[in-house]
Amino acid sequence: DVQTLGEMATMLIDTDPEVIDKPERHGWTPLMTAAEFGCLPLIELLLDRGASINLTDEKGMTALHWACEMEQPAAAAALVAVGADVDARDAKGKTPRAIFVDENGRA
Repeated sequence: DVQTLGEMATMLIDTDPEVIDKPERHGWTPLMTAAEFGCLPLIELLLDRGASINLTDEKGMTALHWACEMEQPAAAAALVAVGADVDARDAKGKTPRAIFVDENGRA
């Protein structure tokens, strides 16, 4: 459940603060994963603890790119509200804004 996930994430961050932005083998950070799945409590926890909002993975995609790609509008809105770059370009030149419009057919 979300509460247990939040408690586990808090313990992990408290134990090793560097984990907050530590990428896995494809460059995904915990914030990118939380954005992909639209897990708002985890997104908020990571941001409150200082997660870097505009880091990119091996494809040049940010957490906001992934929220838009996976059609997670609440996650995208939360990221934009704290300064995620809507015009950041990935390796293919696509911005989160363009991905959202492509996926949803609207701006």
